[in-house]
Amino acid sequence: MLLATTMVLAVLTHMFVIGGNPAPTIVLVVITGAVTWLHRAIVGATLRRFGQTFRTWEQ
Repeated sequence: MLLATTMVLAVLTHMFVIGGNPAPTIVLVVITGAVTWLHRAIVGATLRRFGQTFRTWEQ
């Protein structure tokens, strides 16, 4: 998910700051999104596990 956010920001940087063709970055965003979507159960379980770990540290 962090990679997808980074890639979206890279597209915006290409479009508004650098110029040039943002197509390669857009393709990578789509691929990253597809992989994240296909592995959403694993990503969700990992995020829940980290959430439980952080709550344990806070106590």
